[in-house]
Amino acid sequence: FVKSSISSKYDIVELSNYIAERSEKVKLFNFPDEEFGILGVNNKIGLFDAYKEFGKNINQAYKRVENHDLVYNPYRVNVGSIGWKTENQKNYFTSPAYVVFETNSELLSEFLYRMFKTNTFNQIIRDNTTGSVRQNLKFDTLSKIKIPLPSLEVQSRIVANYNAKIKLANEQEQNAKQLEQEIEK
Repeated sequence: FVKSSISSKYDIVELSNYIAERSEKVKLFNFPDEEFGILGVNNKIGLFDAYKEFGKNINQAYKRVENHDLVYNPYRVNVGSIGWKTENQKNYFTSPAYVVFETNSELLSEFLYRMFKTNTFNQIIRDNTTGSVRQNLKFDTLSKIKIPLPSLEVQSRIVANYNAKIKLANEQEQNAKQLEQEIEK
């Protein structure tokens, strides 16, 4: 499956040893008067609180998503349609069409999510999607993909450095907007 190979100073491992699919589906329609929060996923935001719906208006079983799970649209993951569940999202259910999975204690879910969003990893995803007309990344195929896996300490440091740079970029963008407004005045 792998057309692109990864070289790294860290061990290259197969994801199957570090991820597990969450395929449990909840029949929300069995709770007609209860309101459920539904999560969506896209290539711009990632995972987001999409809407709320009463069980009586939902006619299929939905997948439950726990904090720190990853969720992707198997038909659009090749364009970056993947998300990471944090405490910021208040909803806990998503479409049964999406793939939901967790990481084990040796792989930080945020580290994997950030890796998924890189151009290099996106190319590997595109190389591994199957189908002639509509590309599809099944969980079994994802599990066979190999990634570099540093220690948990290094994963944490990489994530912290990434988040610090994103924060700095956002602050600089806000400063630039403020300067533009001052120029206009």
